[in-house]
Amino acid sequence: PRNRYLIPTSRQMRALVVETRGPTPSRPSQPLATMLVNGEPTVCLLELDENYLRIVGEHSPPMADLYYYFHWEHMSASELAPAKLQGVPTSWRRLRLVFHESSSIVLCGTPSAMRRLRSEALTAGATPLQGERPSNGTP
Repeated sequence: PRNRYLIPTSRQMRALVVETRGPTPSRPSQPLATMLVNGEPTVCLLELDENYLRIVGEHSPPMADLYYYFHWEHMSASELAPAKLQGVPTSWRRLRLVFHESSSIVLCGTPSAMRRLRSEALTAGATPLQGERPSNGTP
């Protein structure tokens, strides 16, 4: 799976969605939890656009991913932290993204992918998430 799913492209990467909270910002009646398969961590495709992050669930009906657009300027990004998730390499990191202060997702992936995602978010207008414990300098 690593060779199939984790090879990055210029605008795309795959990551595990490991936690969701709150409604989908573009469709408040739909909880973000619909990204997860049976409530378990789920591999999703991330598309990093100039103005937004799009998350495509490979398990989703074709139209469902239209709701998973998150504008960079309406999100906050945490510091990177150890993944601490059973079954993934200990080097992997997690990143919490908060949308409109009412919804959030936690993504998990390789250190380089999570650094790239956080950097892209902050460069494109996201704010650093306040109140998160720093990652003690470890990427």
